[in-house]
Amino acid sequence: MSLKVLKVTFKSAKSIEELSKMSEASLPKFRALKERGLIQKLYVSNPETEERGGIYIFESQEAVEEYLNGPIYTSIAERFETGDTLRYEIVDCNFTLYPIEK
Repeated sequence: MSLKVLKVTFKSAKSIEELSKMSEASLPKFRALKERGLIQKLYVSNPETEERGGIYIFESQEAVEEYLNGPIYTSIAERFETGDTLRYEIVDCNFTLYPIEK
């Protein structure tokens, strides 16, 4: 089984403060996805491009696809007012520096 890494990026019309509050409020939803194959999520931003997003580590391609087709991802554009800037990329994780506990 190969771990999958999902990178999601977008620009938002919302303020940084509002985005931070929304992200903090979403923590319980993401913690609940552990049972569906989410191992870790990193909240990321790039001040130079004003992009925000997340880096996700999933147990399998099936878990990534379930997330991408689920209510959290499919509502990002509306909730974060991203316009047409929402993007994602899926890559394989070849190996890790430290063991990942599932």
